[in-house]
Amino acid sequence: MHSRIAVAVGIVFVSLLPAPGQTVGPEGTSKGSSFTEKWVFISHNFANEKNCDEVIAVLDRAAKAGYNGMAVTDCKFFRWNEVKEEEYAANLARVRRAARDRNIKIYAFCCSQHTDLLSNDVNLAEGQPVVGAPFLARGGKLVPIDDDLQIVNGGFEEVENGRPKGWQVNGGNAAVDTAVKSQGRSSVRVKAATQLSQKIKLVPNRYYRLKMRIKSEEIEPAYQFNVYLSSSDNTRLLCYKPFGIAKTQDWKEHSWEFNTMDVPEMMITFGIWGEYPGTVWVDEMTIEPGALVNLIRRDGCPFKMTSADGKTVYVEGKDFEGARDPLLGRANNILGVYDYWHRPPVMTLPAGSRIREGQKVLVSYAHAVTIYGWSTFPCLNEPAIWPLLEKHLAWVHKLLKPDGYILSHDEIRHYGWDASCRKVGKEPAELLAENIHRCVALVHKEDPGKPIYIWNDMIDPNMNAAKTGYYYFVNGGPGPWYGSWKGLDKDLIILNWNHFPNEKRKRSLRFFEQLGHKQILAGYYDQSPKMMTPWLQEAAGVKGVIGVMYTTWVRRFDDLDEFIKTVERFAQGTIEHRRD
Repeated sequence: MHSRIAVAVGIVFVSLLPAPGQTVGPEGTSKGSSFTEKWVFISHNFANEKNCDEVIAVLDRAAKAGYNGMAVTDCKFFRWNEVKEEEYAANLARVRRAARDRNIKIYAFCCSQHTDLLSNDVNLAEGQPVVGAPFLARGGKLVPIDDDLQIVNGGFEEVENGRPKGWQVNGGNAAVDTAVKSQGRSSVRVKAATQLSQKIKLVPNRYYRLKMRIKSEEIEPAYQFNVYLSSSDNTRLLCYKPFGIAKTQDWKEHSWEFNTMDVPEMMITFGIWGEYPGTVWVDEMTIEPGALVNLIRRDGCPFKMTSADGKTVYVEGKDFEGARDPLLGRANNILGVYDYWHRPPVMTLPAGSRIREGQKVLVSYAHAVTIYGWSTFPCLNEPAIWPLLEKHLAWVHKLLKPDGYILSHDEIRHYGWDASCRKVGKEPAELLAENIHRCVALVHKEDPGKPIYIWNDMIDPNMNAAKTGYYYFVNGGPGPWYGSWKGLDKDLIILNWNHFPNEKRKRSLRFFEQLGHKQILAGYYDQSPKMMTPWLQEAAGVKGVIGVMYTTWVRRFDDLDEFIKTVERFAQGTIEHRRD
């Protein structure tokens, strides 16, 4: 869910409680209506007055349609250093007054453990370990020289039966092209329904950058050409990076940054999937060390440098300097946003260093990881996150005086690798359950008696807490989050966005019913409101489903009224079948 929310915006939910004089039935269902809660999802940055005007306009529409509750968040709830407090508080006060005037209650998102928290300390990101990466002393600097990972025939110069040697070809439309190339004698040309792949043995816990140059001509649609870095058994990807070529482009360099983790063998695969027109050429494929890009420095991510034999441990400030990344967590000049690649830090050798010219040293450290271009996560076991969460919660309470809170645990995709995590000695699912429980306790302490909601995906065995399969870069798979719901506070209300039309959606509803939790269905996603009907049919026999949510990722409110009408039309025909 978090993957659909831009860093610079906030989120608002609006809910419908029973109207004045309306009778409420068992488990929150109301006579004459199927649900007591009907919410609309709004995203905005409330530091901007114009955005506040837009939200108030939506609240006008929502109130007229019958919505009467609002839950709100904003990335600025963690980015308090980026706003003028007096102006920001005034903006939120205006939105708050507008909500109260329209009999709309306020609920606040809280305890988000994503990029916005990291804006306060970029070194709190989960660290991906690098162990024993070789560097060479050269000209008073330490230069990365890792050559343990090599591509065979990355320039496509060696030919065997008309095809590039060292590459497995799947399909009949790949050939070495000596007329079109970026450099050297040739490139590889790829057309419809053809892919090339190569398996490479890996050294664990190393950090690399794969580069290649790509040219295209009339490839339609262009996204049918893709590049994947995976484990050789195809159970895990090593890089989640947005990638795309133009329909027609001249030679252009593209790169993929990755850590080998505990994967013994990787497979590089590129090509066109499907019978589509156009041609793509690939050339100059190389792999280089990741150096110290996105280097994290904190106690939970120790930095260590030794001699090649491991017998001598070198001292920072005496034997080497510069092991800091000033560009960490500052992509596009936004704190807490991490890029895949930037100018690497350069370590130097001060006068008196014991490291001599031409000497090889081994460096162990940890680096931040980015997923899909925006997603970097804090280490949930780092003690320093808790004072920030407490400050954030107090800030939200002060600004909004909310009627309830929503925990933002959602799509946590990197976890369990750095020293802060490993020393705890517990599985990811157990640690996540403890984190959620502690966040619930923080809310109760800050604002006792208020209701608390939570997204379902991280505690749902039918979604991200599945028993099988790896989950992005979470350590401990398969099924690293399985069991995270154990010990869940019984009063938590589930915001269920398992809307995908399959058996898992039905099982998800029943799962939380059996646990005794109330649920709200988070649907819509900028499609036809009619798509809610099958989900409503499945929920009709589930006890404790108390509401729905109009969820738009692009601030599309065209269907706001029709969404409620769809729900109400369904309700009038099925309310007598609800199992309450």
